[in-house]
Amino acid sequence: MVGAVAMALTSCVSTEEEVVEVVYKLDKDASSLGWKGQKNPEYFHEGTVMFSEGELTMTGDDISNGNITVDMSTIVNTDIEDEGKKGYLEAHLKGLPEGKEEHFFNIQKFATAEVKINGYEKGKLDITLIALGKEVNDKIDVAVNKDDKSITLTGKFSLDLAKLDMPGMMPDPETGEKIQSLVEFDLNLTLKK
Repeated sequence: MVGAVAMALTSCVSTEEEVVEVVYKLDKDASSLGWKGQKNPEYFHEGTVMFSEGELTMTGDDISNGNITVDMSTIVNTDIEDEGKKGYLEAHLKGLPEGKEEHFFNIQKFATAEVKINGYEKGKLDITLIALGKEVNDKIDVAVNKDDKSITLTGKFSLDLAKLDMPGMMPDPETGEKIQSLVEFDLNLTLKK
């Protein structure tokens, strides 16, 4: 009887699948983040910003954690044709030149932003954005596709950046107009083993 129980237990243990932890590294050439900011539906601008490094840990088939770095110096505009106006907006968003540092992302002081990945469940990626020394937590709609060599995360979502307290998003004292704190993003993130 004891031998039968021992054999049964051994059989159960041998059939258990080992949970494997795999770390994927950012493929920055295959990744991008599109953005769209607006005052209203008729007045908006679009562009991209690039990732510089990052990794994602998969435990079995589940995303357990990760960290992605955004290079804020790579902010570009894609909808303005006039090079002068395009350059002005890009500098404005980066907090350049001197005297404009606090308007938006102040890249001289905060060269990068970090995105911590806390998990993934039911199509939602749980993230913490760390920018300008402050945090924004949210769960965003993201599709995950994985093969033998890589994993891709894609999705269109909005993040409310009000917690970053950027002066550039404060209402104009004369007109009351403001840049909306809800910014739209288009994520295309590829990581490889």
